[in-house]
Amino acid sequence: MLLWLYLLFHPPTPAAQPWWIVTHADGAIEKLSVAPKPESFTENPPLALWYGAPGAAPRRLSVSEASAPPERADSGRLTVVALGWNEELAKAKVELIAAPLAMWREAPEELLPHFQLGRDGRARLAWRPGEAWRVRLVGQGVGSW
Repeated sequence: MLLWLYLLFHPPTPAAQPWWIVTHADGAIEKLSVAPKPESFTENPPLALWYGAPGAAPRRLSVSEASAPPERADSGRLTVVALGWNEELAKAKVELIAAPLAMWREAPEELLPHFQLGRDGRARLAWRPGEAWRVRLVGQGVGSW
């Protein structure tokens, strides 16, 4: 299945339900729904710390930024179109996994942001222009790789 990417610039939607993904030095990985406190990292420091919220592109944070994530400054929207989209794929509950390329390297796929595709096989995501992203379609018995 081919993916066709193009950009549309629209105002981002409001953020809600923020999350943090922490990859620790000992290999432990956790997804949090509350901001981690920097002092919690003294015994097991993070190798990577990602913050995200619906309507905002995920961003990598430093430990000092963890408790006060940045305001959204995402000026773009990325529209991903699944070419060849049909009713069979919709029934297979195909969804999009999309995140900055660096996040794919630092977090497992199951913790990356997942998006539902519309009836037309499209998903619109918040995106920061100039940032490399990787996308993947997955569903029951189908996938883009």
